[in-house]
Amino acid sequence: MMFTTLSAQSNTIHFRYPTNTSFLP
Repeated sequence: MMFTTLSAQSNTIHFRYPTNTSFLP
């Protein structure tokens, strides 16, 4: 449901917190 929010934040979190993206694709 909130995947749309994570999808947008995933880009920011990906380069900001690459370690926290372990649960992201």
